[in-house]
Amino acid sequence: MHENAFELFKMLVKAGATPGEDFSCSGEEGNCSLSEQGYQLLKQTYPEIAWDDIARVVKHDDKQAVEVLHNHLGIDFTDRLLEQINHRITHLPDAKVAWYLQQVLGGVEQKTAISLQKRLSETLDLSRRLKVELLLRQQEEELQPCGEWIGDLVLAAGGDTGDFELQPDGGALLTERGIRLLATVWSGNCDLFAELARGDQD
Repeated sequence: MHENAFELFKMLVKAGATPGEDFSCSGEEGNCSLSEQGYQLLKQTYPEIAWDDIARVVKHDDKQAVEVLHNHLGIDFTDRLLEQINHRITHLPDAKVAWYLQQVLGGVEQKTAISLQKRLSETLDLSRRLKVELLLRQQEEELQPCGEWIGDLVLAAGGDTGDFELQPDGGALLTERGIRLLATVWSGNCDLFAELARGDQD
């Protein structure tokens, strides 16, 4: 179900839906909840799919999910990650930012049920908010894979720079601790955990 939820996340973004407002995905159950707006966007963009049979319209409150994760990690993961995201939006090329955002926003929500999009928007000025919206709508062929998102998730989850090593091809080598931290806050369709760990840094 996790891979299916991630695919639905991408379809919703392509349809123009806003994560955290129009829909949210449950990390544990692997399903998505839609607002009426998100539901209508899916029906308009993908009319060949019988959305009436698979969609349900509910409101989602992720405050409890945030509290549970922060208590588990012992740190404020969301604020730490939002700071990293803001930095990347400013300093990475747009094609990499688009990849970064899609991996981070989709993967964190899929794993934790925490919607970062609304929180991120609240930290951005209007021009950068528009930039993020446009980048989230870019097609896969317009994206440039990068590994910065992996390192930022590990750092935001309480790791340090010794827990990962970015690779020129956009991947990353992770220590056992880095893998555990990443697995706590992210899930997706990249085969990250097949990477060779370089030893436990605990």
